[in-house]
Amino acid sequence: MFGTCRPLKALSAKVPDSSHVFTNVYGLARSLIAFGSLTTLAFSSTEVLFSPLAGVPEAPQCTSPAVSLGLFCVMGERWLHEARLLGILVLLMTVAGWKPRFLGVLHAYVSLSMYMSLSVKDGGDQIASMLSLMLVPATLLDSRDWHWSAPPQAATLPAALAYPWLLICRIQVSFLYWHASVGKLRETTWRNGTALYYISKSNMFGFAFPGSDWLLGIAVVVLSMTWGLLIAEALLSMGLLASADAKKGLLILGCLLHLGIALFMSLPSFSIVMFGALLLYLRPFDQELPLRKMLSSMRDIVLRLRTTSLHHSIDNS
Repeated sequence: MFGTCRPLKALSAKVPDSSHVFTNVYGLARSLIAFGSLTTLAFSSTEVLFSPLAGVPEAPQCTSPAVSLGLFCVMGERWLHEARLLGILVLLMTVAGWKPRFLGVLHAYVSLSMYMSLSVKDGGDQIASMLSLMLVPATLLDSRDWHWSAPPQAATLPAALAYPWLLICRIQVSFLYWHASVGKLRETTWRNGTALYYISKSNMFGFAFPGSDWLLGIAVVVLSMTWGLLIAEALLSMGLLASADAKKGLLILGCLLHLGIALFMSLPSFSIVMFGALLLYLRPFDQELPLRKMLSSMRDIVLRLRTTSLHHSIDNS
């Protein structure tokens, strides 16, 4: 229906990934963002997600007309478990990549409902709701059955119209990292380099790995980790202006940063959402990820490990 035209070719020449946005880069980013939310709904009970908190209205929190339109408020307190299961189903289909034109809207609705109504939530829920909503215009333009499908070979009008919305997502992620870095400097503990020591002692975000108490008792280590986190976030905030090679390095830096947050601060859902945000932010859309090759390599590794284990078992017997 939408063919190529000279303006689209000109735009594609100046911004290479502007006319081929519907690739598995955008698809994997959507799946990761949805998977982060899915882990919250799937691995937390309804009682925990909607537990009453001191000084907070009883969950689900339907405190305004807009919030009352959310999934959990519409279903009501009596049907919270069913609403949770419905949310899980929507997020599962989004992770699978089916019908992005329709699931994009439902994904945003579930994510916003979670952020507005859950008693227990973290920064990942807010970022997931924000990015899923920003992605809606792009998903409405994506007519593929699966967001893993190969994109059109030629530049198309829907892809060109979707690009500005994806660019807004990139700007938002850049701002998130800038705010995370600069905003922390208001706190004395971040400025003097002791913040991670106090965070490690927190009941909610405390570090839980062998030797953490000993390691975080060394002043140089705490100072390096605290200021290193600030520097990493500041560098990531400049990804929009970085060269192609620098973006590859920043993507690795960001993934390592959030892997550390997932392992040491017990925030896996937040980190999974941020992996998706980093893909949207730093990976060119026209450079598809070799997902089949990666899956094949992982399968080969698993098979080799099984074969080696089997041989050891036979030798020992």
